[in-house]
Amino acid sequence: MMASFPVFALDFSDTISTFFPYLQLLLHENIYNKSPVLTVISALWLYFLGTFFFDIVHCILHQCSKSSYRALRALGSLHMVHHLFINRRLKFNQRYHWHNIFLEIPLELSCQLVGTRIGWYPLRKVGLTGPGLISEYVGSVVNAVQIIRVLVVMIQGGRDSNHISYHQVPKSPTMIIVGPEYHALHHVFPDRYMSSAFQIFDWIFGLNYSLKAKRIAIAGGDTGYGRALLHELQRDGVSCIKDFKLGHSTEALVQIFKNTDILILAEGRNNLDTKIFLINLFCQHTTPRPGFDMTLPEVWSVDFGMDADTSFGTPFPNSLTQGARFLSTMRALYNNPSFVYRHILLASCGSGNLEARSRAAETMWWIRRGGKFVPVGQALMGYVRLLSFIWWTRFAVDEVEIFGNVKGTPFAAG
Repeated sequence: MMASFPVFALDFSDTISTFFPYLQLLLHENIYNKSPVLTVISALWLYFLGTFFFDIVHCILHQCSKSSYRALRALGSLHMVHHLFINRRLKFNQRYHWHNIFLEIPLELSCQLVGTRIGWYPLRKVGLTGPGLISEYVGSVVNAVQIIRVLVVMIQGGRDSNHISYHQVPKSPTMIIVGPEYHALHHVFPDRYMSSAFQIFDWIFGLNYSLKAKRIAIAGGDTGYGRALLHELQRDGVSCIKDFKLGHSTEALVQIFKNTDILILAEGRNNLDTKIFLINLFCQHTTPRPGFDMTLPEVWSVDFGMDADTSFGTPFPNSLTQGARFLSTMRALYNNPSFVYRHILLASCGSGNLEARSRAAETMWWIRRGGKFVPVGQALMGYVRLLSFIWWTRFAVDEVEIFGNVKGTPFAAG
């Protein structure tokens, strides 16, 4: 018969003074004397499975809330009270304070406890439990951490570190952990950003981004790749798309950018100075619509010719005397807190419609998973260059002044 680890029961008759000595005794006698590496890995695994199980239930409840069946809508309302407590404008509604405390928070805890329990069985299956290996009490400690966390959230009235009332949601500083910036986007777009602790669930199902009601201006929409990308964007529910030419006057561009949320530079081979000019002009004049001002404006820059056998700056032979300026400038754009910058490295795209559609679909596959650096059609070396771009490229000090005037927000290096 398969043994199971004990699960803490939340007994409000016990005091904190009796709870913590028991936890300390459990740690010293049942965990510290076991394999420390396996203990840490198993604890992280169990905690991850607890949050991942909640993410699954979380997504299902959102689908139930939109069902035509009353019973399913009632089931979905168990979580919808949380979105009534913190609305799409990230404002707290105290009318739903107790609904959030006694419906949403216990629901999340229950899912985490069940998920942790489920996560124990694979560990037993692969033979990682037993004398000298993973103690069954690891699960109890993970349960204790989950319960303590929920008690703290209850004491805070549901206003924990992941629930902050932003005027405009800033950029998320991490691509793995769910922080307050990332979770705020879930309240702005309730059908996206489902992950609660780790972004893995959203990576898998492509819920890490939303284009709903966005206004887009694109240069290069008449190319094969540009047309295919426009088709993908329309499928994601954008509000409108304006295709413009680089030959437009500055006044005409200003009028376009005033009504733009996302600027896409898809011509690929225009020089770096032109890109800098367009990006600054866009960021100085973009104006969000009333009611749609919770997210930052975005710039997508598409660069062609990034095959495995080309150097990482050759798409701009006329404007770059050194590839380092290109790389460092792109890094400066990425680090700027005033807008979201996505750099799309596109392998040479042939003239065939099928290839263009494939490249556009791959682009959106990455972006729906939150990609900021998007390698499309790249061989292995393209991904190696991508990693070096992320971790070793320094931002351009001489471009700080240029990108620092975006909506009056000073540049901050990440």
